[in-house]
Amino acid sequence: DTAWTGTIDGEDVELTFNADGTIDFDSWGELGELDSDKDTWEVTDGELTISLAYEDNEDNEDKSLIQAEMSGPVAEDSLSLSGTLQGYPMTAELDRA
Repeated sequence: DTAWTGTIDGEDVELTFNADGTIDFDSWGELGELDSDKDTWEVTDGELTISLAYEDNEDNEDKSLIQAEMSGPVAEDSLSLSGTLQGYPMTAELDRA
């Protein structure tokens, strides 16, 4: 388990990469603590990929799950990740806490 701080799309975040491959958000901007077992991470060939789960905010019975994926080279003390959420660019700048 490793703790990180930084920003995702300009929002301040504090998160933990858990040994089981999940991510816990101790803080995400004004949203506060978020914990979903659908937020995951993995490393393949020196590339870190994180997958974040978003439920749509529509007021309907069938809440659809949207996955955002960002990736970048693994580094010990800082991470710079980029990816998309439904075709829109996303970035993450994280430093080991």
